[in-house]
Amino acid sequence: MPSLSAIDSQSVKIAPLISQAKGIEGNKKIKGRKRHIMVDSQGFLLAVYVSAAHENDGKLGIECLAQVLNNYETVKFITADAGYKNTFEKEAKACGISVEISQKPPSEQGFVPQKHRWQVERSFAWLNFVSKIVQRL
Repeated sequence: MPSLSAIDSQSVKIAPLISQAKGIEGNKKIKGRKRHIMVDSQGFLLAVYVSAAHENDGKLGIECLAQVLNNYETVKFITADAGYKNTFEKEAKACGISVEISQKPPSEQGFVPQKHRWQVERSFAWLNFVSKIVQRL
């Protein structure tokens, strides 16, 4: 049973004719949806939530937190990026879970592996790889 997890979100463009929740993510200028995932220390999915791209990470991360609390009461530590600061962090702490907010140093550019968070990034890479294979079928 997992005790450590990581949460992150990824904005993705949507296919034409999709009318479910969609929006424009201001920072990345992506019109589409946002997938939030929480993974364990091996990168295995613990929770998934899909929303419109413009939705706030911290508020919707609580949806993933609820899934984890219902299925994995052993999770006691979550690593996240700055998007999950405040709302998510307070909710997790109220449930007895420690949250570490980590960011890459401002002097670094591009992807920088961060302690206990690279697993969630790898999981997104797996999801992207699988979706490209499915598109080709």
